[in-house]
Amino acid sequence: MSESAVSSRVAEAAARPTADDGTEVATAGLELLSDDCARSILSTVAREPVPARTISERLDVSRTTVYRRLDRLEEAGLLTANVEYDPDGHHRKVFRLAVDELAVTVGPDGVSVECHDDDDSESRS
Repeated sequence: MSESAVSSRVAEAAARPTADDGTEVATAGLELLSDDCARSILSTVAREPVPARTISERLDVSRTTVYRRLDRLEEAGLLTANVEYDPDGHHRKVFRLAVDELAVTVGPDGVSVECHDDDDSESRS
């Protein structure tokens, strides 16, 4: 099956209506994983919490592009942002992973996505 056919099927699965139980996080996260820049940002933030400027520099991507992806990742619930203050009085947003794992299962009933978080013993699907 071609990559575009797989991408369109994943997008269809992600676009299905969901219950109000955290499923939106999983499906939005799955959709975002088709974006190379979003995946790179997630990998960077998985190593350590970092500000947008550092992400931009490490990935050699414009800050505008990084901020757009960060907004989408935060809206999807995959990242959280906290303001940190430097001793000199400056402040900046630092981004952290909000989930630890997205699990995709393909079965006779369709595609399901579960979102797992170490802080939460329960999974969202």
